[in-house]
Amino acid sequence: MSDDDKNDVMKYKAIIKKVGRKYEIDPAIICGIISRESRGMNQVDVTPNGGNHTPKGEWDSQEHLKQGTEILINFIKKIQRKFPDWTKEQQLKA
Repeated sequence: MSDDDKNDVMKYKAIIKKVGRKYEIDPAIICGIISRESRGMNQVDVTPNGGNHTPKGEWDSQEHLKQGTEILINFIKKIQRKFPDWTKEQQLKA
């Protein structure tokens, strides 16, 4: 995560940890995705080419973060099914 994004993401540390526990995913992965995809703000992509998801909750809410985490987990599971012989690290990088 970039230093520029760290302060923005840290505002949501408690929510990120709670969602990470709920979905059994390392909060650091959630933080990394938030940093990479939205420059420190949690935003579900609603464009047709980006998944065409209907956002849940306000952009900075726990509900929205849960939705984004569910989307991430679904993508990870697709990679795991497609490449079952890959290591967990390789699957996450995909």
